[in-house]
Parts: sequence; structure tokens; C-alpha cells
Amino acid sequence: MMTNYCAHCGRILPENAAFCPACGTPVIEAASNHQEPKEPETFFERFKADYWGTKGRLCRKAYLLRSLSVFALSFLFVALYMAGQFYFAKTLQEASGPLFIVLFMMVNSLVMMALFIMPQMILLMLAIRRAHDLGKSGEIVAFIWVPFYGLYVAFMLCAEKGTEGENRYGPDPLAEEVRQAESVSARI
Repeated sequence: MMTNYCAHCGRILPENAAFCPACGTPVIEAASNHQEPKEPETFFERFKADYWGTKGRLCRKAYLLRSLSVFALSFLFVALYMAGQFYFAKTLQEASGPLFIVLFMMVNSLVMMALFIMPQMILLMLAIRRAHDLGKSGEIVAFIWVPFYGLYVAFMLCAEKGTEGENRYGPDPLAEEVRQAESVSARI
């Protein structure tokens, strides 16, 4: 039997409960909104499922690999963008007036902010899903910015083993990997 959780607060629901005992949300409403997730079909759907979103859990290996890939890609994009900017800045200085250069610098600043903010948002969502695997609320990720305690939170996200079995944030991601591997080997 699968354990039911409140869609509003995430607490474990007693069997045959009509309302969540913690927050009072009707259980029928939460059950009627449940839909089976479909497998992503396109690259963007796969990206959204893997990197964009705070629902569910993320094991250590996936968290570390995805975080490293975000760091590497953001570094590559910034390096390529900066190389292009040096070339265009030199060309603009020789060919245009000061007003165009100011406009160019403003657009350049906006693009650089986007190149900084987007990876940070993705890393934040990955960290929240990793905290869910530890059985903790995603709010703990905000403590990464607190001096000294942030080091503990970052270490915990990278090193601590996730809770075994299902928790209030979803099924165990390691159990799902084992199930997928068994189904692939059964087809062979």
C-alpha cells in the first residue's frame, strides 16, 4: 500500500482520512488533482524534468553531476560571450559614436545578468530537490547564504545520504533507478 501525503502541507495522512489532521485540507481534493506523470518526449521537456522545478527528490549523484554540468556550461557561455564582447567593443570603438557605445554597454549588462541569474536559479531548484531527498524542506537552502552555517548546509546537500524509501516529497530516486534497470534487463 502506498502512503498518502497531504497536497498542501506534505504530512502523512491517516488511512481513509477525509481531511488532513495538520492543516485541514480535504483529502478528496488532493486525490482528484493527482495525475500520473508522463515521460518527457522532447529535449526541452527532458531539461525541464531534470533541471527546472522543485517537486520531487534528487539523489546525491544526480545532484552533483547536474550541478557540475550547470557550472561548466555557464562558465563556457560566459567565456564565449566575453570573448565576443572584447571583439565587438574594439570594433564599436573604432566605428561608432559614444551614444551607441553606452547603449551597447547597457545591453551587455543585461545579458551578463541573465547569464548569471539563470544558472543560479537552476542550482537553487536542484538544491531544493536534493533537500527533499534528505527529508527536509527546500527552505533550508536559503541558509546556504548564512556564514559558516551555509558550509554545513552545502556539505549536507553534497555528502549526506538521502532518506530510504518514500518520504513526503516523493518516492526514493535510487529505488526508481533500480526499478528502471530491472525493467530494461527484463526486456533484454
